[in-house]
Amino acid sequence: MIKHVFHCLLIGLALTACKNDKAVSPEESAVSTDPAPAAEPTDAITTSGKIRYTWVDQLNVRDLPGTKGKVVARVTSKEPLTLTGETSPSAETIVLRGVAYNEPWYRITTADGKNGWVFGGAVKEKGAMKGNAVISNEEFDFPVFGHFKLENWDLLSMDDSSEGDAEIKSRNFRAEDGRMLKIEEFEAGEHGYSVTHSLSDKQGNLLKERNFSFSTEPNTIIEEVADYTDIPAKRYIRSQELDKHFMQLNERPLMVKGEWRSERID
Repeated sequence: MIKHVFHCLLIGLALTACKNDKAVSPEESAVSTDPAPAAEPTDAITTSGKIRYTWVDQLNVRDLPGTKGKVVARVTSKEPLTLTGETSPSAETIVLRGVAYNEPWYRITTADGKNGWVFGGAVKEKGAMKGNAVISNEEFDFPVFGHFKLENWDLLSMDDSSEGDAEIKSRNFRAEDGRMLKIEEFEAGEHGYSVTHSLSDKQGNLLKERNFSFSTEPNTIIEEVADYTDIPAKRYIRSQELDKHFMQLNERPLMVKGEWRSERID
């Protein structure tokens, strides 16, 4: 399976890094997490006068396009934002609720007349399908795999192990109906990471398995869900190439933004 190939590859990379005799200074190995500098605006009159709404809670409106801009207002999903027609000259990659968006900043006017800039990934047209619920360790809703609130599940066991730079953390849960859920997090330092969710029935038969992974060269995230409850069983896959290493992003991606493709599992 993909997750096993990915794990083996990352373990090999991690062990190779550990065995390298060349000392690497903190300055050489550190990855900058500073937000991108504010960009100068450019005109985009085709967007002027159009209305957008945010899909996140308390979206920051800034005086300049970029995360270094001063916050001049915060808006909710119910407040209309009018585009002035100005956008930043380039797009920026920002992770929102576990999803990486590469979009420009838009200059807007709030409902109460304040002017400022908002990140394009955080706004949408009214009624558009964009955004997702918050992803946490206790609750998550992944397409195809399902919605889970682990406060309603019993935690059976936790296990941590390591080999070189590679670390594996696993948790096992059981629901009232007997279903079992295993969550395995795999870390290989700067070489990448993966998270696997495996859902089984009370007899131990695998129902669904979701694997999300980040690998480098190029920086790519892959999301794969095998659904054995389908007849015939199907595998759903989507991927997204990023312009930055995950250590350079504001937070880690946990879900892919993109279209699914499916294939039959024989």
